[in-house]
Amino acid sequence: MRILVAGPGAVGGFVAARLAEAGEDVTVLARPRRAALLREDGLRLAGAGGTRTVQVPVVTAAELAEAEKAQEYDAVLLAVKSDALDQVMADIAPAVGPGTAILPFLNGMAHVEPLTRKFGTNVLGGVLRVATDLAADGTIRVLAPLFEVELGELDGSRSERAGRLAAAFTDAGAEVIVSADIIGAMWAKWVFIASIGAVTSLMRAPVGDIVAVSGGAEFARSVLRETADAAAAAGHPVPAAQLAATERILTAPGSPTTSSLSRDLMAGRPTEVEAVLADFADRAAAAGSPAPLIALSALALRVHNRRGSAGLAGRRDNGQVSRCDLATLLVQVADPDRTVGAADPAEHSRALGPRQMLVPPLLQRAEHDLELPAGRGQPVGEPGPGARLLVRLARHDAELDQGGQPVR
Repeated sequence: MRILVAGPGAVGGFVAARLAEAGEDVTVLARPRRAALLREDGLRLAGAGGTRTVQVPVVTAAELAEAEKAQEYDAVLLAVKSDALDQVMADIAPAVGPGTAILPFLNGMAHVEPLTRKFGTNVLGGVLRVATDLAADGTIRVLAPLFEVELGELDGSRSERAGRLAAAFTDAGAEVIVSADIIGAMWAKWVFIASIGAVTSLMRAPVGDIVAVSGGAEFARSVLRETADAAAAAGHPVPAAQLAATERILTAPGSPTTSSLSRDLMAGRPTEVEAVLADFADRAAAAGSPAPLIALSALALRVHNRRGSAGLAGRRDNGQVSRCDLATLLVQVADPDRTVGAADPAEHSRALGPRQMLVPPLLQRAEHDLELPAGRGQPVGEPGPGARLLVRLARHDAELDQGGQPVR
C-alpha cells in the first residue's frame, strides 16, 4: 500500500518505521524542522534490542500542496496531538482522493466529528497501543514491545480497505483486530488512558510509587470506577475483562508504569488534557455520570498548560502553596456551581465539610489537614499525609525543584 503517515513523532514515527520495514511504501509528512532531521538521520528507534535506523521518504505540507500532480495515497495515518488536528486536516487534503482511507490514531473521541465532516466516508476508526517516547534528539524510545492495532469502519460494516490495512499492520508485527464496534473499542481505550493519565498525573509518580502508600490503590480504583461508569452511561460499556486488566495495571506493586500525560507534565511540556481528560469529564457529566476526579485532573493539567504558555512552568515560588488556594481548588471540584470568595476561609471550611470530598480516606484526611488560617496567602508549612498528596494537584512545582529535591 502507498501510505502517508502524518506526525512522525513517538507514535507515528514508530508506526511508519515498522510498516516500512515490512515492505510498505511509506512516506512521512512532517513539519520543516522535523523533516530536515529525518532526511538527515532517518527514523531512529531505540529499544531493548539496541538502536536501528529506518530511512523513509519525507514530505512537508508545502511540498505536498505544491506537487505538480496530486499525490493520492491508499491510506493516510494520523498520529498527531489533538491540538494539531485542524492543521493536519488541511495538510493532508492534497493526498486524499476518493479511494483514500484515513485512519486516525488520536486519543479520545473529539476528532471523529471534524474528520468525518471534512472527509466523509474516507474516515475509519482506529485504536493504537504502543509504548514509545520521543527523546530530545529525535530518537524514538521503545519502552515496551507492545504493538496492537484495532481498526474498523465507523458504521460497523466490513470493508476491503479495512482488511488491507489490517494485513499491512499484521505484516509489520502488530496484533490486529478488525472491529465491528470500533467506536466501542475507542471508548475502551479512552477509559484506560484517562484513568492512568489522571492517576499518574495527579500524583506525579509511576504506579508503583502511588500504590506503595496508604490509600494509593483505592485512589486508582476510584478513578477507574468513575471512567468505567461514565463510559457505560454514554452507551459504551467496557468489557469486564478489560476493566480487570486495567485495574491490575493501575494497582501493580513496584510498577514503573506512567502515562504520556504524566511524562509530558513532568518534562514541562504541554499536555493533551483537552482530548484525554476535559472532553471525557464533559461527556461524563452530559451522560449523567459525573467524574469529579477526572475533572480535577483536567483542571490541574489546564493550570500546567497555562503556566507553560505564559512562561511560568519553570518558576519556583519557594514551594509554597496557599491553604486558601488549595481549598478553592477542592471546593470548585466538589461543587462546580458554587462560588466561594477567595478571601473567605470560613466559607471554604463550610463548603468542604459536608461533602467529605472525593476519595476516602485520602481526602477525609486532607480535609482535616486543611484547617484554614484567618488570612489568605499563608504558606502550607508541614501538611499532613492527605494534604501532601493534594498539594501536588494545586501546583506543578509543589513537588520537585529544578534539582529534583522535594520542596517543603
